[in-house]
Amino acid sequence: MDLSFCTPTICWWRVLFLLSIFQDYLSSMLDCPPTCSCSPTEIYCNKSDNGKFFPLLALQDTGSNGNNSNSIQDLFKNITSIHIENWTGLQTLRDVDMELYTGLQRLTIMNSNLRLIQARAFAQNPHLRYINLSKNPLTMLSWQLFQNLQLSELRLDDVVFDCGCDVRWIQLWQQRREAELHRQQLYCYSGASRIPLRNMNISLCDLPRTSVTHRNLTVVEGANITVACNGSGSPLPEVDWTVGGLHSINTHQSNVDWPNVHSINLTLVNMSREDNGFILTCIAENVVGMSNASIELTIQLSYLSLSSLRGVMLILWEQHHCMHCRQP
Repeated sequence: MDLSFCTPTICWWRVLFLLSIFQDYLSSMLDCPPTCSCSPTEIYCNKSDNGKFFPLLALQDTGSNGNNSNSIQDLFKNITSIHIENWTGLQTLRDVDMELYTGLQRLTIMNSNLRLIQARAFAQNPHLRYINLSKNPLTMLSWQLFQNLQLSELRLDDVVFDCGCDVRWIQLWQQRREAELHRQQLYCYSGASRIPLRNMNISLCDLPRTSVTHRNLTVVEGANITVACNGSGSPLPEVDWTVGGLHSINTHQSNVDWPNVHSINLTLVNMSREDNGFILTCIAENVVGMSNASIELTIQLSYLSLSSLRGVMLILWEQHHCMHCRQP
């Protein structure tokens, strides 16, 4: 469309016309849930609804035989904010409910009937920075839901948990002033009494501790080694080594020394020079949180490798020397 000869007023109306066409095109591909209002970046649902499932933009048949699949994915990705309020039927946030909204930054589910959030509900939402779960009858909430997020704020106003080890992590986050939880008046039930969560006193419930047999480990290429990691604490932590990207062959052996030590041995076979500088990390996790310890690997060339290298260098030196010898 040529806009070079139109007056400012006419150009403005043409822009509005184009925008309306584009908006109609978006609407033809995705439908907003009936009790919500939607824009290209937000889904806002504050009307009472007894639906049991998370609101999902509905796909319409555009007659394109699937050619717009990438565009549809982009439309979901462009949603940065979802606000849900007064949805009394919504009791569970499932692993699959939010996986399409990969660009989501803000999520509010408040004053609804949310009781459970499944373990991987936020696994596909790495950009989430703000989560508001206020005024819901949540029965449990795990720190692991948020471990891969960089949360700036987590709102839990008027969510009253049962006092216990399962919510000790929230108390620790308050103490560390994380996710603005220290600014919230949070409570839990201790028997029939409601007490401030920051005053909760739970025994045998704390962060795990992690220790490893080495901090830096130097080995010869081709050698076999075994390193050990101990995770201790109460509750007894789960312990494991992270070996993603490691080239050397590895095997794990786990041992539990009740009541509060979990050890795991990692055996590396035929050490590869490609693992030089690799950081082995051992992670211990329980309901309170996680800790880790690391070992840095230094892989030295074996005697045979050094001998071969010396042989190559000797041949090169002799060739170089002989070339000079032949010169008049």
